[in-house]
Amino acid sequence: MIENKIYLSVAIRAALDAGKEIMQIYSSPEQSFEVELKTDFSPLTKADRRAHLVITERLKTTSYPILSEEGVSIPYEQRRQWDTFWMVDPLDGTKEFIKRNDEFTVNIAFISQGVPVVGVVYVPVKKILYFAAEGIGAFKVSEIIDYDESRIGEAISIPSAEKHHEWVIVASRSHRNAETEAYINTQRSRHKTIRLIAAGSSLKICLVAEGKADIYPRFAPTMEWDTAAGHAIVRCAGGEIYQANTMEPLQYNKENLLNPSFIVQKNKTIHTIFDKMLLSEDKERLLHQHGLVIWMTGLSGSGKSTLAVALEKELHHAGRMTCLLDGDNIRSGLNADLSFSAEDRTENIRRIAEVCKLFAQNGLIVIAAFISPTEAMREMAARIIGSKYFFELFVSTPLSVCEERDTKGFYAKARKGLLKDFTGISAPFETPKKPSLTIDTSTVCVEEAIRQIIVKVYPLICYE
Repeated sequence: MIENKIYLSVAIRAALDAGKEIMQIYSSPEQSFEVELKTDFSPLTKADRRAHLVITERLKTTSYPILSEEGVSIPYEQRRQWDTFWMVDPLDGTKEFIKRNDEFTVNIAFISQGVPVVGVVYVPVKKILYFAAEGIGAFKVSEIIDYDESRIGEAISIPSAEKHHEWVIVASRSHRNAETEAYINTQRSRHKTIRLIAAGSSLKICLVAEGKADIYPRFAPTMEWDTAAGHAIVRCAGGEIYQANTMEPLQYNKENLLNPSFIVQKNKTIHTIFDKMLLSEDKERLLHQHGLVIWMTGLSGSGKSTLAVALEKELHHAGRMTCLLDGDNIRSGLNADLSFSAEDRTENIRRIAEVCKLFAQNGLIVIAAFISPTEAMREMAARIIGSKYFFELFVSTPLSVCEERDTKGFYAKARKGLLKDFTGISAPFETPKKPSLTIDTSTVCVEEAIRQIIVKVYPLICYE
């Protein structure tokens, strides 16, 4: 994770620098684009060349090889030896650049074992930066031109929690063909309401990652550098790019760098017939509610289970379909094989998050009450579940109160050294940075706490 963070920083700096070079040419009426045609008859401009030089200078500092659309052709016999490398499209959407429709991007990806693990997509005209890395997440920041640590730190996690109730398809502005139209028509037969968005360059992939579109079908030629950066972003946002014929994820550094036809989907699936399955919106329409995961985190004895039980009853009485998960029903079944080591605790949360995601995607309101003591654990859960469904409730009851309650006698045992790595005593609890709601059960009664939760979650679960 630390290495990915370093590579991400380098890639962001390179993309922003390239964006400035591109805009110097794009914003100057007197500047000639100096358009040439490459051997495949695709256009090449002065902006492509300048951006390539700026990016390669930045990336050279990492010592990893660079495969760029505008770089020298590298024989497969040489690059097949690469386990890790940079893949770059200095100016994705050159046709959009020449047309001056503002929808072109700078794409930089770091590839490991054929998989994009770091990705940066910068939209110079709109000053929008998308970036992602495995183990860190996917993010978006607006109105950015120069590298600024504080602005990067304030980036918004994607996908957003914003919901739309129609099926949104994003398609190419310049490369829509008969096969794409046929695919869109099949979607029309499966969805009550369809909305089409036209966009250029890798913006289409980013719109899916951001949650503004549900799917992006591509049945026209693309190269690996066209998709690599966006692929990293959509993967870290909880989605995937599948080959249209095999439903396997796109692979990188193939002998032939041409991509097959593909489908970008905002939710990952390993089911090869996912396109024939009922969708989340079908289940939500039936249940007349939107799926949600209310993730309760806090110390042992903080009141998570008490709130969870009371909340489930309240929602049930209101006619809502719910599912309550806590340590007792998970540790006695699904995760009975796990110990309380650091590794197994992380695996415990990972499995729980995957289950929560499946339930939420099927329209259920999931109440998950787990200590989940570290920020890394909770961020992992949020990534797996997706920000669209994830509502973090911090039960902030102080340690002194929890220890005084000690309903299960765990604190007394921990104080005597009989329980190792017990959260709050011999293991840390990291306070959530930005919970959706915070409740201290030592100062708020159960009834008032439930009222506060309902006020917050009802707008998220109500089906219109």
